[in-house]
Amino acid sequence: MRFCKPLYLITFFLMLMMTASLLYCSPAEAIKIIKLKGANVMVNMCDKIGQEFRKSHPDVSVVVQGGTTDQGFEAFCDRAADIVMASRKINDKEIQLTTICGMKPVESLVGWDSVVILVNPTNPVSELTLEQLGKLLSGEYATWTDVGGPDRPVVVVSTERHSGTALFLQSFVMNDGYLASEAVIKQRYHELLKEVQRRPDAIGYASLLDARRGEKAGMAKIVGIKKDVESPTVLPSEDTVKTGTYPLLRPLYFYWQGPAVRPDVNEFVEFVKSKSERRP
Repeated sequence: MRFCKPLYLITFFLMLMMTASLLYCSPAEAIKIIKLKGANVMVNMCDKIGQEFRKSHPDVSVVVQGGTTDQGFEAFCDRAADIVMASRKINDKEIQLTTICGMKPVESLVGWDSVVILVNPTNPVSELTLEQLGKLLSGEYATWTDVGGPDRPVVVVSTERHSGTALFLQSFVMNDGYLASEAVIKQRYHELLKEVQRRPDAIGYASLLDARRGEKAGMAKIVGIKKDVESPTVLPSEDTVKTGTYPLLRPLYFYWQGPAVRPDVNEFVEFVKSKSERRP
C-alpha cells in the first residue's frame, strides 16, 4: 500500500500540467476566422487590408481565397465563406441560390477597380475612346486601321464571358452587347498577358497591378482611355482611380449575412470601406 501514495501524487501532478497546458492554449483557440472567397481582382486588396485589420484585432484571422464571383456565392451558400468578394452585383441566379440555402446576403460597396486595356508592345495604338474600345471588343472593328493602327486583324483576348470584368465591359462600352465571337478566352490575367505578348494584333485587359507587371516585363502596353474624342487621354493609376478621372472604373462589392449574424465580420467590412474611399 505504501507505493500507492507516490503513484497518486504523480497522477495528480500530470493532470495539473495538462490543465495548465489547456489554459495556456485557450487564447489561440479563441481566434475568430473571417473567410473571404470570390473575384480574383479583389484578393490583393482584401489580403492587404486583412493584415492591417489583424493589427488592431489580434483575435481575428482573415483568410482570403480567389476565384470568381459565382464561386464566391457557391462557397457562401456552403458556409465555406463568410464574405463574397464580388466584382459585379449579385444576379438573379445567385439571389435564387442564396434564398434556397437560407442565406440573406447584405450588399456593401467597398471600393472601385480600374479595368486596364492592353495591347501588344509592338502595336502603335496608344489611346482609345470608349466607343472605339467597345467596337474593337465586340468585333465591329475588325482591323486596327479602324482606330489608326496597322492593317492587321484585331484579336480580342478576354477572361470568361461571364466573369465580372467581361460583363462590366459588355455593359459599359458595348451597350449590353457581346464580346467578339472569335475572342480568345483565358482563365486568369497572367494567362491573358502571355497571349497578348504572343499575338502582335491582340487587345486584352487586366487589373492595374497585373497590367503594370505585364508592361514592366515587356509583355504588354497599357493604353490610355478617353471618354470621347474631345476628352483628354487618361492612364490608369492610383490617383486617377481615387479621383474618378479614369473612365473605366467598376464597383467592388462584399456580400455577407449582416451585422446581426457576425459582429466581427461587420467590423471588418466597415474597416475595408474606410480604407477604400474611392469614388468615380
